Amino acid sequence: MSEPTYSPEFASLQRVVAGRYSLVRELGRGGMGIVFLARDVALDRLVAIKLLPPDLARESTFRARFLQEARMAASLAHPHIVAIHAVEAHDDIVFFVMAYVDGESLGERVRRRGPHSESEAVRILQEVAWALAHAHARGIVHRDIKPDNILVDRESGRAMVTDFGIARVLSSESSTGTPAGTPHYLSPEQTHGEPGDARSDLYALGVTAWYALIGAHPFDAPNVAALLVRQSTERAPSLSTVAPHASARLVSAVDRCLARVPAERWPSAEELAVELNAIRARSGGLAGSVRAWIREVLPAGNDIGMGLGGVAASLGVWLLLAALDPSSGLAGALDNIFVSFAMAVAASLFGGLALVRLGTVAATTRDLVESGYDHDAARLALIEAEAESASERHARPRAERRRQALVAGSIGTAVSGVALWLAMLDRPAWLYLPATVASVLTPMITTRVLWGLLHDGPSLWSRLMRGRFGRLLFKGAALFTRRRDRAHGAGQPTIAALGLEAESLFRALPPEVRNQLHDLPAVLASLRAQAERLRVADRDGSEARVSGVVAAMEAVRLELMGMGAGVRSVPDVTRNLEAARRIAERMDAALRPRDPDSRKRSPDELTELDTPA
Repeated sequence: MSEPTYSPEFASLQRVVAGRYSLVRELGRGGMGIVFLARDVALDRLVAIKLLPPDLARESTFRARFLQEARMAASLAHPHIVAIHAVEAHDDIVFFVMAYVDGESLGERVRRRGPHSESEAVRILQEVAWALAHAHARGIVHRDIKPDNILVDRESGRAMVTDFGIARVLSSESSTGTPAGTPHYLSPEQTHGEPGDARSDLYALGVTAWYALIGAHPFDAPNVAALLVRQSTERAPSLSTVAPHASARLVSAVDRCLARVPAERWPSAEELAVELNAIRARSGGLAGSVRAWIREVLPAGNDIGMGLGGVAASLGVWLLLAALDPSSGLAGALDNIFVSFAMAVAASLFGGLALVRLGTVAATTRDLVESGYDHDAARLALIEAEAESASERHARPRAERRRQALVAGSIGTAVSGVALWLAMLDRPAWLYLPATVASVLTPMITTRVLWGLLHDGPSLWSRLMRGRFGRLLFKGAALFTRRRDRAHGAGQPTIAALGLEAESLFRALPPEVRNQLHDLPAVLASLRAQAERLRVADRDGSEARVSGVVAAMEAVRLELMGMGAGVRSVPDVTRNLEAARRIAERMDAALRPRDPDSRKRSPDELTELDTPA
């Protein structure tokens, strides 16, 4: 376990969030604030908490703007956007809680590893474009897209955009007369002081593409003022001038992002995502999970259609043979054991085929969701796959396809008619079953061949998967997606991790100090035991009581950290230790099953915590 970094900001924030979040360590700091890794006590999951610079938090105008932007960004829900769970302000402590991404930013990866390969860079750019399309559709513009605001998950490699709207507010407050945003990634209209729109995000994504592919920017200058002049007056050089091995289609896509005039850029992030998806598909750079999903889904549509059509055809032929039976009439033909057996077997086989293929589609969709992709990603992949299929069909002249359809239709109709006639004969008996099966299969196969020759648009199955049916399928798959444990003890209960960390801090103290606080491990162990008993009991108000226990443990841990940093003393720890001991004693009394007084205690009494000195 990484040792926490004690600082005044760490201590101040921990006191504010005690009982709800347990800070683990500082992840980083800069002009935009300090980010801490923390555990969500109630849900036992890792989160990241971004604390704003105290000097900005004291300004009421900035606080109002920041809270408004953060709450708007919290409304976004997308696999490639870092989710914001909560936004809070307590006096000078202003922070927001967001999902923790175990990885590093794209900027850090490039600085550490160097430029990325084309396939890897295109994948990341496409995922960012998906995220931007989702936000833009909801009227939210990032306005500070750059490699350091794109996080890459260590396990899955998934790119996730962070700081929607927030970085812009921070940079505008901390700047000194320059436009809001990061200079190298400002669009020409932003350099003139305009706020920028969705097309400004696409310009910044074009600059990000340069950085990911070659580790440099389209424009550079000795100072910010000269840089802004170049960006506002010069046309960006083509990517091909610095990346001669990049594919022509990628060069065209990036160059279009960097057009000086917004109207000449991509009309939307979604159209850019579709183009990047096509580049990945043609270069083999499409993620393996997406390729596997496409390979499973597209053929499955034909199989499911054939299965359902087979069930319908079996029932139709059954009724048709019964209606045409000249000897016994409809009722007698329906009782014919040969008719019943043949049609029941056919309907069962075809229905089973449809169910099995639908099950494989659901399982593959679940795997895709586990890999971090959502319905929007699958829809774009389907669009590209359908476009390639259509281009292959259009390679044959339409007149030729019509002639082939006429021949296939004529043969299919003739075979179907002969099969039905043979199925109606009483003799020979051995011919009855194959003729019946042929009367079911031939119309289905003929229909499928004719559809493939004459239909030019997307298939019905593709439209279903791209529409509401596909969205519901992805939502259902998400319900059965496994949660994967992360590093840093994400799978470890917060209370256990907190107790172990406090005990580790205690053991690091000098022997004479440990002797003065000799009963501290016993008090911490008692608090852990009471909290675990409360959660198992699942009584009314147990979550509030558990929060009280965690807050007591946090107070002790915080003082131990302060002692290690040389800013706290033994009396400080002793005061919080006494408060923790009283809570442990009250909890123990309240949880004794035979103690009549335990039923008389109120939740407020059980969760009372003395304020640390």
